[in-house]
Order: sequence, then structure tokens, then C-alpha cells
Amino acid sequence: MIEVGSSDIKVSKLNKEILQVEYRESDTAWFKESFIMAEQHYTFVGRDKHIGPFVVSVVREPAKNGSHILRVLLRTKKEDIIECIVENTKKSKAKKKPSIDAVLKVINPDIGRQNIRRVKESRITQDLLQFEERQIMKQFKIGVLYCREGQSDEREMFSNEQPSDEFKTFLKLIGRKVSLKGFAGFSGGLDTSSLVATGTHSVYNEWRGYEIMFHVSTYLPFAIDDAQQLQRKRHLGNDIVLIVFKEGNLPYAPDSVTSTFNHVIIVVQPVPYKNTTWYRLSVARKDSVPSFGPELPEPALFPPDHILAEFLLTKAINGERASYRSSIFATKLLETRLGMLLNIEQNYLTS
Repeated sequence: MIEVGSSDIKVSKLNKEILQVEYRESDTAWFKESFIMAEQHYTFVGRDKHIGPFVVSVVREPAKNGSHILRVLLRTKKEDIIECIVENTKKSKAKKKPSIDAVLKVINPDIGRQNIRRVKESRITQDLLQFEERQIMKQFKIGVLYCREGQSDEREMFSNEQPSDEFKTFLKLIGRKVSLKGFAGFSGGLDTSSLVATGTHSVYNEWRGYEIMFHVSTYLPFAIDDAQQLQRKRHLGNDIVLIVFKEGNLPYAPDSVTSTFNHVIIVVQPVPYKNTTWYRLSVARKDSVPSFGPELPEPALFPPDHILAEFLLTKAINGERASYRSSIFATKLLETRLGMLLNIEQNYLTS
């Protein structure tokens, strides 16, 4: 499916309300930030015949009028559920562990409570931190492919050695050029030690608390004896979101690059406008990917400044997150999540 400017939003009116990052439920490290440092922290591992293995973390916090609040985090193979329960207990009773039966009755009354065990936090904390880290999406690798005027074949595009001045200017808008040697941030799978496999530099951005490493085709090593430039394609072809910087007026076909993993294609075309260079955007996504914002303005023209960067980065991150809802990725994510819960169950419930 191809998006072409589909709304009457004007570039000059783009604001934070429009440029919202979507699917943000996976952004917060609830366990790390709200549970492990609490004085009264309890963890339970259990299994239900319908939902499978689950983990419940509970923190008791004082509230007004002598009552307490139970902050509860329930993790199942499908989702995380966070609830706050007001507990009308006296201080003497508050020292006891909370009733897991009462907790589960509030957050999910259908869960069976026969097969459940409390686990000492000192044993399970590291496993829960690792589980949570795998669920958080704050690091992204995004491909950037340089397409010269008149090019339509992926071999031609991946074989471009020298970027144009327009392409260099665009890269400066979306991130900063970094040396890969010893780079301490998110590398996106690029080599930060030998500098042989993936080149010496790349483009990186820390944006709204997210880390983005761009796989730039012209920064990756060029192989004279490889017409397909498989080393370059190995990185960009495995990125979920691919940005194509397309020069000239030849239309870009979304299937120009054959890839199983590319689910969102964002085409950026430099065009002369108002005595300078602006950028026209178009977006294509696989049919299995749900729609995502922000909507493209009409016309989808952006000035060469932070407005383009804000819109493009928001669109790219939302595109990757929406892609995780497609069948191929959703199934893999659920399998990974279930596998980690099964390991926790084996280590702390059945052992």
C-alpha cells in the first residue's frame, strides 16, 4: 500500500500533537523503575491452564488515611498489565505480604491461583530485568539507500560509491556522522572494532530518548568483485524500515529491493522549491502492516530543516513499531516472549 499526501495538514502547522510516537506501551521499564527499588516488593510465578506461565510483581506503597496502594505488574505471554489497587490495611497488617489471591482477583479474575509460588526477589530480579529489556523498543536500525537519477535496479543503487552533495546534506538533517571505532552507543549491528566489515563511519541520532543507527549504503564497504554488493544489502535488506533517497523524477517501485524484512519504504526526493532544495516524501508499507502516523501533508513537501527530521524520524519509528503488529513479526515476538516466561517458570516454579 502506498501513501501519497492524504490530509490537509500543512507543514507549517505540524506540531507535537501530530508528531506523536505510537505504541508507546513498550517504552517504560516498569519493573526497573517502579518495583526493584521499593522497600516492600514481592514476586510470584505461576501457571494457568489457559494463559500459560505468568509473573506477578507487587509493590506496597503508603497512601493517605492510613491505607496503602498495591502497584501490580502482571506479565503473560501476550501482554503486560499494570494496575493500582487501594488496600485498606492498618500499618501492622501492611508488614505482611499482600494476598496474591486478592491481587489476581482484581487484575484478572479468570487466572487460576492453584499453581503459584512466591519467589525471593534476590533470585529472580536479574531474570525479570532481562525479560523487560527484551520488550523495550528504544533502539532502532534504519536503512538509508542512495538512488541516483535514472536508477531503478537494486544492483545499481547498492553500487553507488560516492554520495552527491544533496545526499550528504540530507544525512546531516537526520543525524550526525560518527566514527565507528570504539563507538559506545547503539551500533545497530555495525562493527565498532575492526572497521573492516562495515566501514569507518555511519550516521547516528539520539532522538526523544531513542537511539537510531542508520545503515547508510554509501558508508558501507564497496566490493569491486561483487555486482550485487551483498555486504551492503545484508544490512539494509534486514532493516524493517528502509529510507530511499531518490534523485530525479523516475518513479521508485517499492519492490525495487527484494527483501523479506523491509516492511516500510520511505522515499525522500529532493526537489527545487522556493529557490532552495525541499524534500517530497512518499511512504509504502506491506499490506500486513497496519496504518501509522503521522499522516503525510498535502503536498508532502518539507523544508530542509528540523521539520523534515522530526516528521521523518516519527514516521520511521512508528512504521517499525506498526510492522511488529504484522503477522510475521507478531508471531516471532510472542514466541520469544513465551520462551522467556517458560524459562522463568522452569527455574522458579517447577524446579
